[in-house]
Amino acid sequence: MAFALVIVLVVSIVFPRNLVSPEAYDYACDVTSSGAKLCLHPADVSVRAQIEPLIDKAVMLTGTQNATYAEYVPGDLAPGQGRTVFTIVFDGSGNIDTEQVVHNLDSQILFTGRQCLQEQRDGNGSDIVLAELDSRVSGKSETTMEDDTRLFSGHLEPGAGFQSMSDKEFTSWLKAHWAEASSCTMKEDALP
Repeated sequence: MAFALVIVLVVSIVFPRNLVSPEAYDYACDVTSSGAKLCLHPADVSVRAQIEPLIDKAVMLTGTQNATYAEYVPGDLAPGQGRTVFTIVFDGSGNIDTEQVVHNLDSQILFTGRQCLQEQRDGNGSDIVLAELDSRVSGKSETTMEDDTRLFSGHLEPGAGFQSMSDKEFTSWLKAHWAEASSCTMKEDALP
């Protein structure tokens, strides 16, 4: 009797069963105006109108055509699968945190499938490119009075030349430097 109990105990530890299995769902996918496919968890479809313009702007700036962008859902057994996976972050009032969503989306597009360690990116031009992409996708300028002073004092900080570029010029520059920017090997002196 005790032996049978030990066997049952060992089997339950070695081969645990889920007490609660995740609820099955299908992503709700639609094509955006830029031609990208945006897939969200059914519970988050209500924020599609807020996310779609961000996807479209990122697609326009990075030139990533015919791509699929999927919301990361914890417990999803197969994140990725040929799609760019990003996280939707909500603020305390239930609205999306646009800055966090943009940064996560841009990071996933720029560093696709690569885990660039923070140590690799520190002091490297890739973070400056990512910050510029973030500000352009979110529509928020990173320019401050201090930046203006540095621009006009004759001392240009790395990446200061981005401020004079149109979105089209930035996209052309990014395409020409994509390999370095996306592999965390961008040198600051290669920045405009």
